[in-house]
Amino acid sequence: MDAAGLCEGVRRGDARAIELFYREWFDRCLGLAARATRRDEAFCLDVVQDAMLRVVRRLPRLESEADVSRWMRRVVMSCAIDRLRREARRARHERRARGAAPGGEAPEADRFGPVRAMLESLDADDRALLMLRYGRELTLEGAGSHVGLTGDAAHGRIRRALRRLRAGNRGVCDE
Repeated sequence: MDAAGLCEGVRRGDARAIELFYREWFDRCLGLAARATRRDEAFCLDVVQDAMLRVVRRLPRLESEADVSRWMRRVVMSCAIDRLRREARRARHERRARGAAPGGEAPEADRFGPVRAMLESLDADDRALLMLRYGRELTLEGAGSHVGLTGDAAHGRIRRALRRLRAGNRGVCDE
């Protein structure tokens, strides 16, 4: 089956096409996850599972093997980054729950007070967009819809808000 036909079958939910796609891409995705994360096999298998679930849910129309390859690389890398961030967040929450500041650093309230102040100075919609996108991990479309914007408009507003935060907190955020 050619790349376009296989992708169309996966998009339709055809079990045979999904199985073929999985068999064709599993080893490549596992290798990519291992190279990108340098983590153990269990972690990489989780990344591949996340990627394959994303494939089944959101595979776009792709016409060639090269298009599929580029898209799969982005999907695996995105899933790897998401999983690494999730693990880092979990570790931070566990440290906070134990009441220990990592490495004898200043308490978080002292370290991030200037950042919090800068966040408070943002427009309420921009602050809400940042919290929806990064706090609740919504997509750009999801975050934008909460404040009455399209995904593209939300993306632009978030980029500008982040640029203002970076500009105002250069000394604090460079650590």
